[in-house]
Amino acid sequence: MRTVTKEAAARARAGEGPTLIEAKTYRVTPHSAATKTDLRDPAELDEWRARDPILRFARHLHDESGLEEARLKDLEQQAQHEVDEAVEWALAQPRPEPGQEIEDVYTPSDWTASGRLS
Repeated sequence: MRTVTKEAAARARAGEGPTLIEAKTYRVTPHSAATKTDLRDPAELDEWRARDPILRFARHLHDESGLEEARLKDLEQQAQHEVDEAVEWALAQPRPEPGQEIEDVYTPSDWTASGRLS
C-alpha cells in the first residue's frame, strides 16, 4: 500500500493526474450489531485477524525495530484516548439541519439527492 501510494503521489506531483487505488479489505466483525451469528468459518476469521495491518505493524515495530511492549501499550492507550476524545467531541456537536448532511459531499450539480432536478 505504501509503495502504490508513493507512486500515486509522485504521479500527481508530476502533473500526471489522479490515480485510482483499489484497496481491498475484509470485514472481520459481523455485518451489523443486529447480526447475532456469523456463519463464516472461524479458521477464515482467524486467518484474516492475523493479517490485521495494525497488529502486523506493531509486531514489526517490536520484532524488527526493538520497540518495547510497554511503549507499544502506551501508544495504543494514547491512540484510544485520542479516538475517545474525537468521539466525545463529535457527539457534543449540534445535529445538522435536514439536508446539511450531504453538503460539501458531492460536486455541484443540477441534480438533488433524490435524483430529481432542483
